[in-house]
Amino acid sequence: MKTAIPKIVISAALVLSVLLPTSLLAQTDEITISAQQLAGNVYMLSGRGGNIGVLIGEDGTLQVDHPNAELYPKTAEKIKELGGGPARILVNTHYHLDHTGGNELISQSGAVTIAHENVRKRQMSGNSIAYFQIQHPPLSGQWLPDIAFEIGLTLHFNGEEIEVYHVGPAHTDGDAVVYFKNANVVHVGDIFFNEIYPFIDLENGGNFEGLIKAIDDILAKINENTHVIPGHGPVTDYAGFKAYRDMLATIMNRVQGMVDDGRSLEEIIAAKPTVEFDEGNQGFIPADDLVKFVYDDLTP
Repeated sequence: MKTAIPKIVISAALVLSVLLPTSLLAQTDEITISAQQLAGNVYMLSGRGGNIGVLIGEDGTLQVDHPNAELYPKTAEKIKELGGGPARILVNTHYHLDHTGGNELISQSGAVTIAHENVRKRQMSGNSIAYFQIQHPPLSGQWLPDIAFEIGLTLHFNGEEIEVYHVGPAHTDGDAVVYFKNANVVHVGDIFFNEIYPFIDLENGGNFEGLIKAIDDILAKINENTHVIPGHGPVTDYAGFKAYRDMLATIMNRVQGMVDDGRSLEEIIAAKPTVEFDEGNQGFIPADDLVKFVYDDLTP
């Protein structure tokens, strides 16, 4: 039985209205939550916001991430359709609200929340993301992880061995990977934006070179048959994840070469170092903005 935690003073809906741009708060009746069975009782739910991982079994439901609180009734109904109930364990891959927005409601339903210690620190201190013009006020109570780890931990749940571990500064400084070893499914959060250019949260510990290193570390653990759940976009496999890694490395190396030649940001953008990747990856982050992220990271 989970120890009761004092309820947060600010409601989840109010916090989300402060933290998320209006354009991201779509009417929930327009959103459909879909479920994709990946292996055994491991599923990916998707709809709006970050992808959700779900493990269902006799021990209960384990969930990886949850987007904004307004989607909680729909995701709960979808999990019920799959044979699961309210989560007993919730793992957050990082602190962003499109992955932690349901924390308070899931915690109130009895779940124990697990995340890297930097997730808890950033939630407690508050922070900002200038690119999205978002200001995160400090959070407390049931928004926060109950268990905050430094390096990693292993969970044994529903017959699964679930490795949860930190990969160092990548998308943020608190990224966690969740690897369902028996099912051979890995949820990598926003270390991976599939079919769209990634956002790198440089203000909050993100690092472009670290992102590529994190992917290399994950690739070394998985195999060609692994299902890879990205933070956003469709499920893929080892080859798809490796292709994403190679794209990022190509872009970074090109930008680095032009920085070394003394070119300005404007000149580098004009040279279009992403050109052959643009058709299949633009939408969320424009190519020019991705180049600026790389440039800013390489020229602190």
